[in-house]
Amino acid sequence: MSWILTIPDGFSLQRIIKYSAEFLLPPFTVNPSMSVIERVEELDSKRILLLTISQVPAGLQIRTSQHLDSAESEEVSHKVWRMLRLGENLNLLRPNQKHLQRHHLPGGRLLRGATFFEDVIKALLLTHQGEFAPRNQLNAIQIIARLVDRLGGSLPSNPTRHAFPTCEKLQHSPTLLTELLGPSLERTLRELGKLCDTELAKIEQLQVAQCPLPILIHEINQLPGMRPAMLALLMLALGRYDYSPRNDYARHYLSPELPSDKTSVSAPDFSD
Repeated sequence: MSWILTIPDGFSLQRIIKYSAEFLLPPFTVNPSMSVIERVEELDSKRILLLTISQVPAGLQIRTSQHLDSAESEEVSHKVWRMLRLGENLNLLRPNQKHLQRHHLPGGRLLRGATFFEDVIKALLLTHQGEFAPRNQLNAIQIIARLVDRLGGSLPSNPTRHAFPTCEKLQHSPTLLTELLGPSLERTLRELGKLCDTELAKIEQLQVAQCPLPILIHEINQLPGMRPAMLALLMLALGRYDYSPRNDYARHYLSPELPSDKTSVSAPDFSD
């Protein structure tokens, strides 16, 4: 099954892939020519399918490994729309951030998760050493890949491929989470899983409503496991380019002209 999504002027899937290397984490995969994104996705109906996303002259082509009903098609379209930021508000770019459109952010876009929950979990794991930096990427990729492989629903046509774990799965897998991540992160991930339909939904709705930045920061800082580097990644995921991050690596995307301001953050216990 396939259909076309309309895309904004200047949209380039290849450029999004090129500049989103740090965020192409499981369950995302990319073809060798760096032009097609694949992703295993679990729908609200509990069906698990393979999404293939490519750009064609008419727009963005979405292919699914199974035939979908109208509600499922709408859900997939919404998730692709979110992942590729097709409704991004570029008015939040400050005048000194216009380089984002020309260089780092094609059309102001970087790849993000199908849900804010996915963004939160990945941001937590990407910053588990206290900051988001290239030297932590390999370890983070391994951790996220293990989480997806062990807790994500498997694709029926290829059980070696998995979707991102659901909130419910994280809530009810304490033993496996402890084995994968240690007791400290196990508790944090399970707490976040319980907030899917409450606090996380509230935060995303605040962003949709373009609430004042201090209110959004306050709400995000109430989430379990929050630290400055994680906040910077979540602001990037939400498209709040009016936020000035304290984390050095996030500045690479948001405010490279600002002076360095490294923060000292304690890392969670990974020794267990």
